Amino acid sequence: MPMTFVVPFDGSERSEMAIPYAVELARRCGGGVRVLRVMQSAIEGSSLPVSLQQTMRKRSQVELARAVGRHADGDIDVKGISKMGNVMDEITGAAVDASIVVMTTNGRTGLDRWVMGSVAEAVIRRVAVPVLIIRPPEKTSVAAARQGAGRILTDVLIPLDGSATADAALSVVPGLGREIRFHLLTVLSPGGPDPARVSSVLTAAAKRLTDGGHTVATATVEAPSPAKAIVDYAQKQGCSMIAMATHGRSGLSEIFLGSVTDRVLRTTGVPVLVVRPGRKLWAGGKRPLARVRK
Repeated sequence: MPMTFVVPFDGSERSEMAIPYAVELARRCGGGVRVLRVMQSAIEGSSLPVSLQQTMRKRSQVELARAVGRHADGDIDVKGISKMGNVMDEITGAAVDASIVVMTTNGRTGLDRWVMGSVAEAVIRRVAVPVLIIRPPEKTSVAAARQGAGRILTDVLIPLDGSATADAALSVVPGLGREIRFHLLTVLSPGGPDPARVSSVLTAAAKRLTDGGHTVATATVEAPSPAKAIVDYAQKQGCSMIAMATHGRSGLSEIFLGSVTDRVLRTTGVPVLVVRPGRKLWAGGKRPLARVRK
């Protein structure tokens, strides 16, 4: 079944930088891209002159059309969707039929123009599919984003702690392509998992991937800060993506609490694919029913 990659777009160049990644994923995995532009419904009933409201809507549609046109690909179905309403509600609704949501964040206050808290963090909490977060450098360009997107599925780092939650990423990423080289990392921190158990977990996970035709590297590091260890490893190994769950659960360790994922998102320049527990990409062409969280 073809996959659909949804890109929330607010009209800024920064949010547009997610589109090349979605296009590249669609090219590798098969499927299409839907670029979503939402005009706040709050404009309705406002004191702004009707003519100004109409101008703003038209500008929004023009921005969307131009962005889609810049990333049009003869082999990939790239379409724009214009909506009027609440930003989060519209993104959540569009994600119901999506395989992955792809979006940018500045790592501090969310998307540049959608300034109602952190949109990216809210999307991760609410949607029922994995979310790929791109955090471009402060000074970069859409052209540079295209270059980065070209290697998105080369070396993927998956941190593991032995919990079923952290293991969720292993059910998502392999379906994106057999050419991926995997890096499986476990961080030993004070009070963390038993080293012998960690070795067993890594061996089992590596076998699962190699049996699927993937190249796998495993590593165990000792560090007081799991988030820093993950970010440092990704940088040193030249990883093109980090895939991790939003939190773990009691068991071998609890290093994958939301705070760890949040720190990784805010400090790494590597794209991060965030997977919620129990929310997996479809297997065998069938995806579990998406449930929209209010």
